[in-house]
Amino acid sequence: MSLKTLVLIVAAVQLADPVAFPPSVTIKGTATDCFADSIIRVSSVRISAFNASASSEMIDSLRAMEALSFGDSVGASIARMNVQFNRVLALSEKMASLARVETDAKGGFEISTTPMDSVLVLATYDDDAEVFPYAYKIVPGRSDHSIELDLSRGSCNYIKERNF
Repeated sequence: MSLKTLVLIVAAVQLADPVAFPPSVTIKGTATDCFADSIIRVSSVRISAFNASASSEMIDSLRAMEALSFGDSVGASIARMNVQFNRVLALSEKMASLARVETDAKGGFEISTTPMDSVLVLATYDDDAEVFPYAYKIVPGRSDHSIELDLSRGSCNYIKERNF
């Protein structure tokens, strides 16, 4: 290879404009629920972040839980929900996470990770009143985001609609 060819290759590589991503991506958020007709922020919620593209099994279980209907056969639906929920908990413990934090006294959290296509953010907590205490969101992982993890999974929407 001649020197001229080498110089042209190096120049071409330097001129190529690779997509520039920030050195880290920050996901900030709050964990919320409802209590006595008010939306509250929840402390001590376990927040785990995963590379979404490596978490398809967990995402499938989360989506299966969302799709369950409790209309006709409540007992069977609760049994299926229990199986999927326990599967999500087991996967979240054994899978490599990008970060694991707990929400602060005001229900807030912050996670920093390297840029990637998308991030699965999973919230779980101990609540005697809630049978399946979880929430999740999949967010783009190439820029900073602010999210709310609704631990009621929509049960508080009547409060939000009334207050707007």
